[in-house]
Amino acid sequence: MGIISIGCGFSQLEEFSSCLNIPPMTPTVYQLEHINTGTIIHDTAWEEIEKAGKEEADIEKEDVDEDGIPCITVISELGAKGHIKPIRMHFLELPVL
Repeated sequence: MGIISIGCGFSQLEEFSSCLNIPPMTPTVYQLEHINTGTIIHDTAWEEIEKAGKEEADIEKEDVDEDGIPCITVISELGAKGHIKPIRMHFLELPVL
């Protein structure tokens, strides 16, 4: 998992294993484990994306001013000492970058 996380492949794992005096796995075993791990990473990431989308949808339903105009909550590091401070803005008030 660590080798995949830092973007290395079979050759780098083989070299790393030899430095630690660990017998290397075969390319076939590595590929099978890479596919299994990749599937787990993909599925976990997709679950988190869906969860975040549902949370955003719930926030959007509640984030309306007294006139019924939707607002956007912008997360910015404007707070003191690096604290994150949410800012509510109307759609038309967003600055153009």
